[in-house]
Amino acid sequence: MSQKTKRVLVPVGFSEQSIRALDQAVIVAKSIGAEVVAISIIESNTFWEKLFNKERDLDAAKEETYKALIELTEEREKSSGVRIEPLVARGLVDEEIARAVDMLSPEIVIMGTNGRPENFGKKILGSNAYRVVKRVKEPVIIMKGERGFESIKIIAFPVILDRKSKEKVGECLHWARIWGATVKIVAVADDEKMRRKLTPHVLQVHEFIIKHNVPATWEIIDADGRNAPDAVLHYCDVVNADVLMIMDDDDADLLGRMTTSEVEQVLYNAEIPVMCVTPKPALYGSGFQAI
Repeated sequence: MSQKTKRVLVPVGFSEQSIRALDQAVIVAKSIGAEVVAISIIESNTFWEKLFNKERDLDAAKEETYKALIELTEEREKSSGVRIEPLVARGLVDEEIARAVDMLSPEIVIMGTNGRPENFGKKILGSNAYRVVKRVKEPVIIMKGERGFESIKIIAFPVILDRKSKEKVGECLHWARIWGATVKIVAVADDEKMRRKLTPHVLQVHEFIIKHNVPATWEIIDADGRNAPDAVLHYCDVVNADVLMIMDDDDADLLGRMTTSEVEQVLYNAEIPVMCVTPKPALYGSGFQAI
């Protein structure tokens, strides 16, 4: 595979949700002129392998997984015209996905999740999807619900009282332009005082987006006793958003000052795909002045 080739990376664990993510990856790849790399990961425990000499069994599992992956992708490749490259790795899911991202430099990662982990250990560490979001700097679309998209026409974009959050608008512009999407800017206000504080920030974001020839609307919604994730997810249903775009960086949690539990609440409860993006200030980064 050429290093100049655009790629969409999708982990495939053969669950219903991961197969749904594969289908969405094909749609996204077609929209951006990319190929799909479908990676299946055989989870392994190095100490267990050495102790019981199971290396041969794991090699057989890798071969069978590769065959199953080819069978799964061949029909989709023929019907869509999108090239799908199968890849099998062995190790921890989040580590191997991060390794694949470093090696392949995909435009985006699309990953299914079954929701909140039931296993106690995974509850402490978070789901594979959450750990991937925290490890990978490329955009990641997480799919928990059954609602997918044939195209992305509406991006829901939450805004908070945080000057740094304005640096994140560049990524939203970038993907809205690629998909020809409208940006639905939303902020959540607990009371009238908060609404007054939010209004100039939301208006500035809106003005900046439309100035760069991307259609956008804005709205400040009442919390009505709900926390930020619940209010935003309800808004997505109301406007029939195709994707909810939230932001992640080393200095702030997703959606600004959300706690880890609130971040996971979004990922585990959204019925639409959630796009987690690490902001790149160089993109349109000088476009805002302090309010």
